[in-house]
Amino acid sequence: MTLHAFFPTHVYTAALQRTGSREFNRQLLKESRQLREDDGAGRRWSAKNYPGGYTSYASSHRLQRISPWGEHKEFDDNQPSYAVISAPNPAGSINDYQSFRTAKTKLHYGTKGNTFVAVVDFGDKLKARTILVNGESADPSSPHYTDQAQLYALGQLKDAFFYKEDVLKHMEVRYHPGNLKK
Repeated sequence: MTLHAFFPTHVYTAALQRTGSREFNRQLLKESRQLREDDGAGRRWSAKNYPGGYTSYASSHRLQRISPWGEHKEFDDNQPSYAVISAPNPAGSINDYQSFRTAKTKLHYGTKGNTFVAVVDFGDKLKARTILVNGESADPSSPHYTDQAQLYALGQLKDAFFYKEDVLKHMEVRYHPGNLKK
């Protein structure tokens, strides 16, 4: 076990296990996929047998981007949304997500929780994976308005580019004040 102090935040690091990580990851993936399948069966059963049709967390807890400046100003069951496979932090979820039902909706929509999640490997070369709740842009017409929403809802992360060569290799637009070039 190693304890590091980075910008007064204490970060605990330890291997999940010493050996067998490939088998561990294979089994974890298998169980995660089985949970997804079980949830689908549970939602179908619930729709038929349970008033309101919801018993599983992911079937009723949704991620939907709204904006006081955009077209969608309030949560709406008829607008696109993503099932969120996450839970409130007290339940042990790193990806803290809390959702509530409004007076106008049957489904629960996320209103509290993490807006940004990062996992960082401080090895010889820094590697990080991150996710934003919806996307980088606040502009509803941008492809980056909700481009991370589905990944967030599934509890997945994307690569974060830290080194200049990685940033340049993956950039979409290069900007200098007063001059925008593609």
